[in-house]
Amino acid sequence: MHPRFYGDSYDIVRRSILGCLSDFGTWAVHPMFSEEFGQLFPRNYSQSLGLPLTTYRPVPSPTRRSDYFRETTSCPATDHLFLDPDTGLGMPPSAPTRRHLMGPELVEIVKRRAKGMVLVFDQSINRGQFEKGKPAMEETAKQLRKKLRYLKGNKVHAFAYCSQANFILVSTQEWGLQNAKLQLQRCLMIPDSRFIRAPN
Repeated sequence: MHPRFYGDSYDIVRRSILGCLSDFGTWAVHPMFSEEFGQLFPRNYSQSLGLPLTTYRPVPSPTRRSDYFRETTSCPATDHLFLDPDTGLGMPPSAPTRRHLMGPELVEIVKRRAKGMVLVFDQSINRGQFEKGKPAMEETAKQLRKKLRYLKGNKVHAFAYCSQANFILVSTQEWGLQNAKLQLQRCLMIPDSRFIRAPN
Protein backbone atom coordinates (compact mmCIF):
# COMPACT_ATOMS: atom_id res chain seq x y z
CA MET A 1 0.00 0.00 0.00
CA HIS A 2 1.35 3.40 -1.01
CA PRO A 3 -0.12 6.32 0.97
CA ARG A 4 -0.49 8.25 -2.30
CA PHE A 5 -3.20 5.83 -3.46
CA TYR A 6 -5.18 5.79 -0.22
CA GLY A 7 -8.88 6.51 -0.84
CA ASP A 8 -8.94 5.51 -4.52
CA SER A 9 -11.60 3.28 -6.06
CA TYR A 10 -9.55 0.15 -5.34
CA ASP A 11 -10.11 0.79 -1.63
CA ILE A 12 -13.85 0.41 -2.22
CA VAL A 13 -13.22 -2.96 -3.88
CA ARG A 14 -10.97 -4.00 -0.96
CA ARG A 15 -13.68 -3.16 1.57
CA SER A 16 -16.38 -4.91 -0.46
CA ILE A 17 -14.44 -8.16 -0.80
CA LEU A 18 -13.23 -8.22 2.80
CA GLY A 19 -16.71 -7.39 4.07
CA CYS A 20 -18.16 -10.24 2.06
CA LEU A 21 -15.53 -12.68 3.35
CA SER A 22 -16.02 -11.63 6.99
CA ASP A 23 -18.65 -14.37 7.29
CA PHE A 24 -15.77 -16.87 7.38
CA GLY A 25 -14.09 -15.36 10.45
CA THR A 26 -11.96 -12.43 11.55
CA TRP A 27 -9.35 -10.74 9.36
CA ALA A 28 -6.16 -8.74 9.91
CA VAL A 29 -4.17 -6.68 7.40
CA HIS A 30 -0.44 -6.80 6.68
CA PRO A 31 -0.39 -3.47 4.83
CA MET A 32 3.06 -3.61 3.17
CA PHE A 33 3.51 0.17 3.28
CA SER A 34 6.02 0.90 0.53
CA GLU A 35 7.19 4.25 1.95
CA GLU A 36 7.42 6.19 5.20
CA PHE A 37 4.17 7.86 6.25
CA GLY A 38 2.67 10.32 8.70
CA GLN A 39 1.41 9.24 12.12
CA LEU A 40 -2.27 9.32 11.17
CA PHE A 41 -2.08 7.28 7.98
CA PRO A 42 -1.86 3.74 9.44
CA ARG A 43 -4.76 4.43 11.82
CA ASN A 44 -6.91 5.88 9.04
CA TYR A 45 -6.07 2.98 6.73
CA SER A 46 -6.95 0.44 9.43
CA GLN A 47 -10.23 2.20 10.22
CA SER A 48 -11.18 2.45 6.54
CA LEU A 49 -10.99 -1.35 6.24
CA GLY A 50 -12.38 -1.95 9.73
CA LEU A 51 -9.52 -4.36 10.44
CA PRO A 52 -6.44 -4.46 12.71
CA LEU A 53 -2.94 -4.14 11.25
CA THR A 54 -0.23 -6.73 11.92
CA THR A 55 2.48 -4.06 11.60
CA TYR A 56 2.92 -0.32 11.25
CA ARG A 57 6.37 -0.62 9.67
CA PRO A 58 7.12 0.00 5.98
CA VAL A 59 8.50 -2.89 3.93
CA PRO A 60 12.24 -3.15 4.76
CA SER A 61 15.22 -3.89 2.56
CA PRO A 62 15.38 -7.36 0.93
CA THR A 63 17.83 -8.65 3.55
CA ARG A 64 15.33 -8.05 6.38
CA ARG A 65 12.12 -9.18 4.72
CA SER A 66 11.89 -12.59 6.43
CA ASP A 67 11.66 -10.94 9.87
CA TYR A 68 9.10 -8.47 8.53
CA PHE A 69 6.84 -11.20 7.17
CA ARG A 70 7.02 -13.14 10.42
CA GLU A 71 4.84 -10.31 11.77
CA THR A 72 1.98 -11.76 9.75
CA THR A 73 1.36 -14.00 12.75
CA SER A 74 1.25 -11.10 15.23
CA CYS A 75 -2.58 -11.11 15.25
CA PRO A 76 -3.09 -14.72 16.36
CA ALA A 77 -6.71 -14.06 17.32
CA THR A 78 -7.65 -13.42 13.69
CA ASP A 79 -8.53 -16.28 11.37
CA HIS A 80 -7.46 -14.82 8.02
CA LEU A 81 -4.98 -12.33 6.56
CA PHE A 82 -5.09 -9.64 3.86
CA LEU A 83 -1.76 -8.72 2.25
CA ASP A 84 -1.79 -5.35 0.48
CA PRO A 85 1.40 -4.85 -1.56
CA ASP A 86 1.64 -1.58 -3.43
CA THR A 87 1.87 -3.30 -6.84
CA GLY A 88 1.16 -6.97 -6.25
CA LEU A 89 2.52 -10.49 -6.43
CA GLY A 90 5.94 -10.87 -8.05
CA MET A 91 7.26 -14.17 -9.35
CA PRO A 92 10.75 -15.70 -9.36
CA PRO A 93 13.30 -15.03 -10.73
CA SER A 94 12.43 -11.36 -10.20
CA ALA A 95 14.18 -9.74 -7.24
CA PRO A 96 12.12 -8.55 -4.24
CA THR A 97 11.06 -4.91 -4.17
CA ARG A 98 9.18 -2.81 -1.63
CA ARG A 99 6.23 -2.70 -4.01
CA HIS A 100 5.86 -6.47 -4.37
CA LEU A 101 5.09 -9.55 -2.33
CA MET A 102 7.09 -12.41 -3.82
CA GLY A 103 5.69 -15.85 -4.60
CA PRO A 104 7.95 -17.76 -2.17
CA GLU A 105 7.03 -15.30 0.61
CA LEU A 106 3.33 -15.86 -0.01
CA VAL A 107 3.72 -19.65 0.06
CA GLU A 108 5.57 -19.46 3.38
CA ILE A 109 2.92 -17.16 4.91
CA VAL A 110 0.04 -19.38 3.77
CA LYS A 111 1.66 -22.52 5.17
CA ARG A 112 2.38 -20.73 8.45
CA ARG A 113 -1.29 -19.75 8.69
CA ALA A 114 -2.47 -23.20 7.61
CA LYS A 115 -5.96 -23.00 9.08
CA GLY A 116 -6.94 -19.75 7.40
CA MET A 117 -7.14 -17.91 4.08
CA VAL A 118 -4.77 -15.27 2.73
CA LEU A 119 -6.05 -12.60 0.33
CA VAL A 120 -3.55 -10.68 -1.84
CA PHE A 121 -4.10 -7.49 -3.84
CA ASP A 122 -2.38 -8.00 -7.21
CA GLN A 123 -1.85 -5.30 -9.82
CA SER A 124 1.49 -6.78 -10.87
CA ILE A 125 0.47 -7.37 -14.48
CA ASN A 126 2.99 -6.76 -17.28
CA ARG A 127 0.98 -5.03 -19.99
CA GLY A 128 4.05 -5.00 -22.21
CA GLN A 129 3.52 -8.75 -22.63
CA PHE A 130 -0.04 -8.41 -23.94
CA GLU A 131 -0.54 -9.83 -27.41
CA LYS A 132 -1.66 -7.21 -29.88
CA GLY A 133 -5.38 -7.41 -30.61
CA LYS A 134 -6.19 -9.63 -27.60
CA PRO A 135 -8.66 -8.33 -24.98
CA ALA A 136 -6.89 -6.91 -21.92
CA MET A 137 -8.90 -9.11 -19.54
CA GLU A 138 -7.88 -12.24 -21.46
CA GLU A 139 -4.22 -11.25 -21.28
CA THR A 140 -4.50 -10.42 -17.58
CA ALA A 141 -6.08 -13.83 -16.93
CA LYS A 142 -3.16 -15.51 -18.74
CA GLN A 143 -0.65 -13.90 -16.37
CA LEU A 144 -2.77 -14.71 -13.33
CA ARG A 145 -2.88 -18.37 -14.38
CA LYS A 146 0.92 -18.48 -14.37
CA LYS A 147 0.93 -17.27 -10.78
CA LEU A 148 -1.74 -19.76 -9.79
CA ARG A 149 0.23 -22.56 -11.45
CA TYR A 150 3.27 -21.55 -9.36
CA LEU A 151 1.22 -21.63 -6.15
CA LYS A 152 -0.28 -25.00 -7.05
CA GLY A 153 3.21 -26.35 -7.72
CA ASN A 154 4.11 -25.30 -4.17
CA LYS A 155 1.19 -27.26 -2.73
CA VAL A 156 -1.17 -24.41 -1.84
CA HIS A 157 -4.60 -23.84 -3.35
CA ALA A 158 -5.65 -20.54 -4.91
CA PHE A 159 -8.00 -18.74 -7.25
CA ALA A 160 -7.95 -15.21 -8.65
CA TYR A 161 -10.61 -12.57 -9.14
CA CYS A 162 -9.77 -11.02 -12.52
CA SER A 163 -10.81 -7.39 -13.04
CA GLN A 164 -9.30 -3.90 -13.08
CA ALA A 165 -8.42 -4.67 -9.43
CA ASN A 166 -7.16 -8.24 -9.20
CA PHE A 167 -7.10 -10.31 -6.02
CA ILE A 168 -5.73 -13.78 -5.29
CA LEU A 169 -7.17 -15.89 -2.47
CA VAL A 170 -4.87 -18.63 -1.15
CA SER A 171 -5.15 -21.41 1.42
CA THR A 172 -3.87 -24.87 2.28
CA GLN A 173 -7.53 -25.98 2.44
CA GLU A 174 -9.28 -26.20 -0.93
CA TRP A 175 -12.78 -26.60 0.51
CA GLY A 176 -12.50 -23.24 2.26
CA LEU A 177 -11.65 -21.52 -1.00
CA GLN A 178 -14.59 -23.14 -2.76
CA ASN A 179 -16.93 -21.78 -0.10
CA ALA A 180 -15.31 -18.34 -0.31
CA LYS A 181 -15.79 -18.24 -4.09
CA LEU A 182 -19.48 -19.13 -3.70
CA GLN A 183 -19.84 -16.43 -1.07
CA LEU A 184 -18.32 -13.78 -3.36
CA GLN A 185 -20.69 -14.84 -6.12
CA ARG A 186 -23.73 -14.66 -3.83
CA CYS A 187 -22.74 -11.51 -1.97
CA LEU A 188 -21.33 -9.38 -4.81
CA MET A 189 -22.98 -11.05 -7.81
CA ILE A 190 -19.62 -11.69 -9.47
CA PRO A 191 -19.99 -13.87 -12.59
CA ASP A 192 -18.10 -17.13 -12.65
CA SER A 193 -16.10 -15.99 -15.69
CA ARG A 194 -14.24 -13.51 -13.46
CA PHE A 195 -12.72 -16.29 -11.35
CA ILE A 196 -9.48 -17.89 -12.56
CA ARG A 197 -8.17 -21.25 -11.35
CA ALA A 198 -4.77 -22.88 -11.84
CA PRO A 199 -4.50 -24.95 -15.06
CA ASN A 200 -4.58 -28.73 -14.57
